[in-house]
Amino acid sequence: MATFSHKRQADNAGTSFLSPGQHLVAGSLAGVMTQVVANPVWVLKVRMCTDVPTTSPTSALPSPSTPKYTGVLSGLLKISREEGFRGLYKGFAAGVIGVSHGALQFMAYEEMKKYLVALRSRSFSPDDLAFLKQQEPNLVYYFSTAEFLAMSASSKLFASVVTYPYQVVRTRMMQDQGAGIAYNKLGTTFTHIYRTEGLQGFYKGLGPNIVRVLPGTMITFLVYENVSKYFRDHSSPC
Repeated sequence: MATFSHKRQADNAGTSFLSPGQHLVAGSLAGVMTQVVANPVWVLKVRMCTDVPTTSPTSALPSPSTPKYTGVLSGLLKISREEGFRGLYKGFAAGVIGVSHGALQFMAYEEMKKYLVALRSRSFSPDDLAFLKQQEPNLVYYFSTAEFLAMSASSKLFASVVTYPYQVVRTRMMQDQGAGIAYNKLGTTFTHIYRTEGLQGFYKGLGPNIVRVLPGTMITFLVYENVSKYFRDHSSPC
């Protein structure tokens, strides 16, 4: 969010509104930086979630066993020792492709802002409209809490529907290779899911995922916009 904000302000130095392409660039840069930092943690999370007890050869019930990954630091060290540095970045290629999620979300969010401003501009005088275009970073003054929540939810839904298949592919690639089918490459993983599960295989868990992330996204954007407004209101001129 901070990276996107700085990129947006830098790109906005000579123009009133960013174009959809500029929003995509700003969101993509933020997503790539996040991906580089967070990928090892995502790998460990997937491993810990799929770290199930082994089945005893004499019983159909799982036999008690020590989990392979018992903590964050120990888990990261274990993966790096057994699989090397590359093990911490399994699924990174899919993750980079998935940067489009954040880029699309921010683009949709900002474009909805501009659309609402355009609708309201019909009732503005020329002087008021000129002032509005000059104050693009301060668009928060022209939106209510309900409007911010609606725009953040809509942009998240849009990005989720478009990019969810990559999340499924990425999760499969991060799974421990000993857990079943080896998903080694992006293309083979995509092909295997499509052939064995069909198109719906790329959207498994979409509903619960939206229910999980939507409230947090709405709160995050609302807090971000209002905190930004507070600092703008209370910042001393240079």
